[in-house]
Amino acid sequence: MAVDALLPLVRAVSGTAPRRAVVIADLPSCTYETSAEHCSQTVVRFMKEAGAHAVKLEGSDEMLP
Repeated sequence: MAVDALLPLVRAVSGTAPRRAVVIADLPSCTYETSAEHCSQTVVRFMKEAGAHAVKLEGSDEMLP
């Protein structure tokens, strides 16, 4: 699923979650393997645009140092 499709979903969760809840978004695969800069930009979008408190990504040092 594309980032632009997930942002409204995360925004809906963060907007209705209880005040003390931590909202964690999950980066879709193939959205952060290109570069560290692209990964950072995508994480910032999830936090600023959708209200996520944290963003999870999967991989290893081989994918992104």
